[in-house]
Amino acid sequence: MTISERFGRALLHNHTIYSDGVMTPVELLVSCQQYPEKVDIFAITDHNSIRGYDFLINYMLQNNISAPKLIPGVEVTSPLHLLVYPKKNPFEIPQLLGFERTVDFIFNKDEEAVILVAHPGKNHRFLLDPQAYVRKGINGAETRSPYNWPLEWLVSARYEQIRREGNKKFSAVAGGDNHFPYPYGTGWQYHTLFPGFTTEDLFNALLEGTIIAVVDKSIKVRLPSLEMTAERHRKALLDPLLPPSRR
Repeated sequence: MTISERFGRALLHNHTIYSDGVMTPVELLVSCQQYPEKVDIFAITDHNSIRGYDFLINYMLQNNISAPKLIPGVEVTSPLHLLVYPKKNPFEIPQLLGFERTVDFIFNKDEEAVILVAHPGKNHRFLLDPQAYVRKGINGAETRSPYNWPLEWLVSARYEQIRREGNKKFSAVAGGDNHFPYPYGTGWQYHTLFPGFTTEDLFNALLEGTIIAVVDKSIKVRLPSLEMTAERHRKALLDPLLPPSRR
C-alpha cells in the first residue's frame, strides 16, 4: 500500500484577502483543487479573522463542493502567533491577550481545539521554554515553514527536544503560510500528511503526534511578481492591528 493510499494531505496555513493574503477564498479553493498532489483537507487561517472561512464554506455549500474539505482556522496574535483549529464552531479570538490568556480563552471556547505555534523561527522573539507550551496544552509547532529560515535547524531541534523528553504527542507540522495562489510562493512545497483522510482523522493525528511534515521540492513553484508582493505587503500593513472596519 502506497503512502497516498494510507495518508491524507492537509494544507493547514493559508491566508486570503480577508487578512494579508492576495488571493480570494475561491482562488484558494481552486489552488487546492489544482495542486499537483491530491489535497484532502485545507484551512483558511487568516489573521484574527474567520470571515474568509465563513465566505468560502457558504460558497462551497451553495455550489455543492465537498472536496477538498475545508476546516476553520485562525492565526491569532497573542503576540506570539498561534494557529488555532476549532473542533466545534469557529469563533473570533481577541488579539494581544498574552500567550497564557489567549490559550485559556481558546480552551474555554472549545476544549477540543487544536493549537499550534506558527512559524516559530519567525516568532523567535516571543519563544518560551518549550515545556511551557506542553504545560498549557499546545498540540504542536510548525517546525517546517518557509518563514523559519534561517533558524529552521534550531527550531526543529527545540521542538524535537519536547518529543525526546517524553511528550511523543507533540506534533511537528509543515505549513506553507501561503499568501499567493498556487503556484506562486515556495510555501506550496510545504504540506502535512496524516493517517486517514477525514477531518476526524486529521484532528486525531494532530492530538496524537502522528503527523508527517513534508517539504516537497519537486512541486514546481514560481516567485510572486513584484506587483503581487507589493499588494501582499500593503495588506500586511493593515493587518493584524487595524480593526476590520479600517481595512
